[in-house]
Amino acid sequence: MLYRVVVAHLPEETGPGGPLRLRAGERLTLSGEVEERQGYAWLRAEDGEGRAGWVPSDLVEASAGARGSFEARRDFSAAELACEPAEQVVALFASHGRAWCAHPDGRAGWVPLGKLAPIAAGA
Repeated sequence: MLYRVVVAHLPEETGPGGPLRLRAGERLTLSGEVEERQGYAWLRAEDGEGRAGWVPSDLVEASAGARGSFEARRDFSAAELACEPAEQVVALFASHGRAWCAHPDGRAGWVPLGKLAPIAAGA
């Protein structure tokens, strides 16, 4: 679906190595921090490379391994898309109040749905 950015979005700072990235089945560590965003729970996690970021609560499942061990249900990137009002982006899917968007210049990342307005087909 095509959207127009109505409120600028600037990504949160990421640490060395860039944003957290996970593959389905990959183990992750949870810090215990939980943040509510747009009515959805996000968990602070770290991947095997030491990159930290927020993940949607439905991404995490208990691992069959040791107690307190978790893994990703699906591939995930915590990358956010920097965008300015009036820019157009294509939302490829949405989860937890955010959309994974592709920008015409090739960049991709999460944008809060509240910062986007749908563009009607043919508009």
